[in-house]
Amino acid sequence: MKFLILAAIGLSLACNDRTSDPQTPPNSVDTPDMTEADATPDMDETGCAAAGEVRVGAWNLTLDADGVLKIAGPDVELLSRSLCSAETPGVRMMRGGASVREAFGAFQIDLEPEGNEAQWFAGKNGVRMEESEDGAEITVPVENSEVRIQLTPDAEDGLRVQLVADEADAYVGGELSLECDGAAYFGLGSQVTGMDLGGRTYPLWTQEQGNGKPESGSPFPLKNIPEAAYAPMGIWHASTGWTGLVTHDGYSEIDLCQTDAVRLRSYQAFPGMVILSGTPRERLTKATEFTGRNQGVPDWVFGFWVNAVGGPARVEEVAQTVRDRGILASAIWTEDWIGGTSTDFGYRLSYAWEWDQEMYPNLPEQVDTLHERGFAFLAYFNPFVPQTTRMYQEGVDGGYLIKDDAGEVIVFSDPAFRQASLVDLTNPEALEWSQGYQRRAIQEIGADGWMVDFAEWLPTNTRLDNGLSGWDFHNLYPVAWQTANREMLEAELGETEAQWTYFARSGWASANGGTPGVAPTLWAGDQDTSWDYEDGFPTIFPIGAHLGMSGVAVYGSDIAGYSALSSPPTTKELFFRWMAAGAFHPLMRTHHGGAECENWSFDRDEETLLHTARYSRIHGRLLPYFSQLMEDAREFGWPIVRHPYLVEGDSPALWETEEYQYFLGDNILVAPVMTEAAVGRDVVLPGLWWPLFGESPVAAAEVRADAAVGEIPVFVRPGVALELMPEVDSFYPAVDAEVRDLSSVNSRIVALYPDENGSAASDSDLEITVQGLENWDPASLPECSSELPCVEGSVVRVVAETGESQVAGISLSVVAIPEGVTVLELGLAGDAWGALRTPSAYSPNPDAPTWCE
Repeated sequence: MKFLILAAIGLSLACNDRTSDPQTPPNSVDTPDMTEADATPDMDETGCAAAGEVRVGAWNLTLDADGVLKIAGPDVELLSRSLCSAETPGVRMMRGGASVREAFGAFQIDLEPEGNEAQWFAGKNGVRMEESEDGAEITVPVENSEVRIQLTPDAEDGLRVQLVADEADAYVGGELSLECDGAAYFGLGSQVTGMDLGGRTYPLWTQEQGNGKPESGSPFPLKNIPEAAYAPMGIWHASTGWTGLVTHDGYSEIDLCQTDAVRLRSYQAFPGMVILSGTPRERLTKATEFTGRNQGVPDWVFGFWVNAVGGPARVEEVAQTVRDRGILASAIWTEDWIGGTSTDFGYRLSYAWEWDQEMYPNLPEQVDTLHERGFAFLAYFNPFVPQTTRMYQEGVDGGYLIKDDAGEVIVFSDPAFRQASLVDLTNPEALEWSQGYQRRAIQEIGADGWMVDFAEWLPTNTRLDNGLSGWDFHNLYPVAWQTANREMLEAELGETEAQWTYFARSGWASANGGTPGVAPTLWAGDQDTSWDYEDGFPTIFPIGAHLGMSGVAVYGSDIAGYSALSSPPTTKELFFRWMAAGAFHPLMRTHHGGAECENWSFDRDEETLLHTARYSRIHGRLLPYFSQLMEDAREFGWPIVRHPYLVEGDSPALWETEEYQYFLGDNILVAPVMTEAAVGRDVVLPGLWWPLFGESPVAAAEVRADAAVGEIPVFVRPGVALELMPEVDSFYPAVDAEVRDLSSVNSRIVALYPDENGSAASDSDLEITVQGLENWDPASLPECSSELPCVEGSVVRVVAETGESQVAGISLSVVAIPEGVTVLELGLAGDAWGALRTPSAYSPNPDAPTWCE
């Protein structure tokens, strides 16, 4: 949910412009005992550093006389800037305070403000490197003291680089800088600035990203800078062969050669990074050993989720329409189960944490019925505690809310302009209190999970129950919120048949862990209902790709956008494009948006119902593929939505184009149409690829793909036998005999996309190899009646059994078959998709009545 702010209300009143109190210096480290192999080398007569070389694990460290440190690891080499130069400094230390603006969960933090609030000091002559007990240490004179850069082995072939200083020196931050080497950069969480993050500076600080993201970030906090993110993550990958992870969880910012260096600097902490080498996949695997990995989600998560708000009649209408119109849907999401109201600022929720019995008088019974019909029921929670709810006084009386240094409860304007506070998630009693309401949502109404919203708003002047400040815990607050929700759902539903899920928008990750190992799914946040590359539909694609490079496995977006504050409500065309794109993300979900009546909805007209049914089933066909990719996520940390760099790292044209494209796994390339009124787009192909619904492969490096409003260019790697799920109505276990769930499935569809040798293979739970597809001859088989093998249309049906056989002119080798599968349906490329490849009909129809009328 994005806060909706009228520019006339409180942009000046809400902002807190100040210079941050430096508080206490960041955690400092006493000088360790040093074990020197040799006496400290003398300075070169013309240099500022004592040249030397040390081996640390898999890394060679070489310091030259000019103070430049060369870090050479397996297949990678990095150069620092000079550690003893003020002109091109490799290290700097900070005194004073930052300029901080914070309002409505948004932050603008300037570590080099005009005036004398902050001062930065570079290293000076006398830099030296020595062996230490654990690795190496570089001593850098700064002002009249010395700081140290500690370099130690970390993880498998990793190198930890950490800047430290003595507490007595009272530094409040620092900076480490590397030379630019022409790299492209990927990761850093939910970033929108393109597929290559290079050339910008990113605040690694979870926050409201803004209703629009102009370069100026103004007017703040209505809008924010392009680099502001709900879920920034301290992990980045360079195309030159290295990966970095931030070593602390406080405020950092990283300059990826916006100026003339890669600069990592921190405030109220000292910067550090773990450097990893290897192939892109090896590095992501190593990185997710730090951040944690997704341990899986229930199958129903990969079914379509439909949003329904406004009361029980609308929920029933949505559920009935879904089942009557052949829409494959596994969940109904009703965020206003706690109460909701249409306002001048959009549709607002009560944030009351409990069932609104006036709005939904029979909700438990309705949820039971939804379960019987094969729908999970998803609710809504966030950590705000508004004064308009009875929970606020409970929080005050119990000491459960966040406080400042004076012990006073911190109160601010929440997204609906109510005075509110936040739960202190470091207080065990407060945690138990808030989880108690979540437990009631499970036990009283039967919720299967919920949106885990917000958690970006923790103020910097907070003093938490565990003694940490807002600066210390701000980035950790969303991780704590996600952990609390996970613990409750696991405790209550972990052993149930359907299990549970939740979807979050905020997040953080570092070398200390984070969201990728805690949250089962993330969504992109609150995009504008527009075609704008700044904050609209196109931004969901780099967000998904960079979250994947940060270790997030399961991702989706609001179909079709959320905020209409600075853009028109969702049009039918935008809805059609967003729905098609959503089918090729693992998490496919609609949202009514802030303009809940005006935004286009799935049941607005007949064409939209048909389009929704079609793409819900295309998405559902991919369940076996999504399940296979979840195994990659669990074992290796590889996401389902994959940045081109992760799949085709030697093909920069795939990420250099402004017409974004991405991969699902390794074998599906998605090239969404992101321009209004377009009927196609250019697509970069890394070799020979098949159109998903095509009849022959395309070999050109760049092709013009036709794509009417109802279509999306999607391509499949040659040589793939793509396992598909046959027709069902839901992936959630159903009681109603009229609803087909996964228990009714005894077959698999196999779409064959042969390579140049006429072969195709699958290594999923259906392990199959097909050869001789140049001789494919379905017409040689009888029409299907009762005997197998047979042909139905262009699809060949065979008995599912292991072994080798000849059928329809091809050689078929089956090694493994999913449990319960007795029939295989084989089709060449688009033939396997049947009627789903028939294009969606589209006409604008702007005057179609809304669901509110």
